[in-house]
Amino acid sequence: MVKTDSFNIGAPTYAERANKGLWGWLKSKEKKALLNQIDHFISADQECRLLDLGCGVGIYADLISKKLLKASITGIDRSSGMIEIFRAKGYKAFHLNLETQPFSEGIFDIIMILGLLEFVKNPQPILSILKTSSDEDTKIFILVPRFTPLNIFYFLYHYFQHTRVFLRSRVNYLKLFSESDFELLNEHRVTPVSRLLVFQRLTKRNLQ
Repeated sequence: MVKTDSFNIGAPTYAERANKGLWGWLKSKEKKALLNQIDHFISADQECRLLDLGCGVGIYADLISKKLLKASITGIDRSSGMIEIFRAKGYKAFHLNLETQPFSEGIFDIIMILGLLEFVKNPQPILSILKTSSDEDTKIFILVPRFTPLNIFYFLYHYFQHTRVFLRSRVNYLKLFSESDFELLNEHRVTPVSRLLVFQRLTKRNLQ
C-alpha cells in the first residue's frame, strides 16, 4: 500500500520539480514517447474519452489535451492534494483508492496508467477496472520502471519518502496482462529506467 502523505505534501510543487534536472530530462523523454505512441494509434481530431489512472496533478493530461483537442479527460488518484490540483484545471476527477474502491464510468477510448503500477502491491483490482472501462478498440498506455539495477535509486528515493515501490520485470507485466485477456500492441524502452507498453483487449477471434 502506498503512503500518500508525501504525495499530498509535495502536490503543490510536483509539476515544477518534475521539469527540473535529471527528473525533468527523464520526463521529457517519457512525454515524447507517449505522444509518439498516441500519434500511432489515435487520430488528433478524434473525439474520445480518456481515463488517466493515477493522474497526479495532470502532467500527462495537460500534454494529451494539447494533442487531442476533442478528448474528454477523467482522472483518478488516491492523493487528495494532487486530485484537487487536477480538478482545478477543469478535468473530471475522482479521489479513489484503486486497490480497494470500485470504479465504473462506462467505456473509454484511451486509458493511461503512467507511473502508478509500481506503487501497487496487488495490481489485480486495477486490471479489473481496465476490463470494465475498455472494449476491443480501447488503447491502454502503461509507463513503468524497467527492472534494472539503476532503479535501486528510484526504490531508495521512495523508501526514504516512506512509500513502497514494487519493481516488476517486463515478463511479469506481460504475464499479468495476458492472464487478464489483454494483448501487447507495442512497447518502447523510453529511458535507461523506464518502459512504455501499449495494450488492448483480446478480440473474440484471438480468444478462440
